[in-house]
Amino acid sequence: MSAKFHQISLKETFSECQDLFIDDAPSFFQLLDEHLDLESFIPDSFFNAFYRSLGRKRLYPLSVFLAALILQKILSIPTDSLLILFLNLCKELRDFCGFHKVPDAPLFTRFKQDFLPFIEEMFHQLVDFTEPICLAIDSSLAQMLTFDTAGIELYVTENNPKTLNALIRRLKAYYKDNPEVDPYMMAYGLMPSQAASSPHAKQLYINGHFCHANEFAILTNGLGIIRHITFLDDDFKQLHPHFQPNTFLGDSAFDTIDTYGFLKNKFHISRALIPYNTRNESSLDKVGYNLYGYPTCPKDPPLDMKYLGHCHEKGRADRDKWGCPKVHMVKGQWVCDCTEPCSTAKGRTTYTYENMDFRIFPGIQRDTDEWESLYKIRTIVERAINHFKINMCVAGRRTRNHITTKADVFLAGIASQLTVIVAYRMNCPQYIRSLKPLAA
Repeated sequence: MSAKFHQISLKETFSECQDLFIDDAPSFFQLLDEHLDLESFIPDSFFNAFYRSLGRKRLYPLSVFLAALILQKILSIPTDSLLILFLNLCKELRDFCGFHKVPDAPLFTRFKQDFLPFIEEMFHQLVDFTEPICLAIDSSLAQMLTFDTAGIELYVTENNPKTLNALIRRLKAYYKDNPEVDPYMMAYGLMPSQAASSPHAKQLYINGHFCHANEFAILTNGLGIIRHITFLDDDFKQLHPHFQPNTFLGDSAFDTIDTYGFLKNKFHISRALIPYNTRNESSLDKVGYNLYGYPTCPKDPPLDMKYLGHCHEKGRADRDKWGCPKVHMVKGQWVCDCTEPCSTAKGRTTYTYENMDFRIFPGIQRDTDEWESLYKIRTIVERAINHFKINMCVAGRRTRNHITTKADVFLAGIASQLTVIVAYRMNCPQYIRSLKPLAA
């Protein structure tokens, strides 16, 4: 029997949040008041920038904006306009945030755009604060790192299905007498690589379809707590050098020599659970290796392959090239004397890399029960991304602005860290990923 899905309407979302605020607001906000002092987590640089930028007394304090935007993520309020509506309807929410008058929507947008660097700084400061908490909850899971990428579709013309469908119809009409042309494939190829109204909205393949989105990456620990967020238009920064993870979990897309070297030398990872990427594997017989790490002939293991020099190519890791020992030059041409050649080429070649041993021996035996058990933890990062995009309403916002999108993601990151702090102070580690059950 096929599963039946129920689409959640705005009316249902409004009713759920309205019931939440009216029935349970006092107790929920009282819990937050008891266990969270938001101002103590705001960096001094954020305070200085916020009050210096205007040059006069502000009508709304910094903590008021942050409290409202963080609660918006925790309580799954999808839009700023709906947040403003709830602030007008719910006195308890208004009092908790500190609003004596509810601001208009442009003020929230301007806040995100003007203070994005400081929102990001606050997130990273909270990550440092929650690291000892994660270690106290479960040190083994806290020392694991899981990594995945995601994209947020922006509200641009190129993401409107009508745009693609109109192009397909025109191509069908133009090539109706040429059955060799696939109008669908051609249409996707003709779509621009970036949106006209937002250069940061790049064409990506996400969740089974092509779209124009902002791509970002998330690192979580084994508990599912966010440890790092980076947008892929930014340079990767190792902002938490005192972290000491020992295990990395990633999918086969990370099966590259550069990745293994980065994990080993920069993060000092001792175990890297990354499945082999079949695209990196040759269909030919595998070469062996002797005691010195030199590759050997697939057909004759005692026979070492010949060293052919060091290769340095742009966009590829440095590597050493090795060739078949039975190949030699005859009258200016290469000739292979092997009676059972393992390659259709004139002599088999292979390469060795600096960190190849870590790929082959990643600190844990591949295809064992221990590997399978640990690797299942990797799905926690996918659930964390889904929590960000769905429960914290980061996806689906009607914006094409790159800065606003980044601010929303980092505000969700801040909300996730504060959730950990409140749950830990309440001695309720089961709520470290979501506080909504406390208000239910």
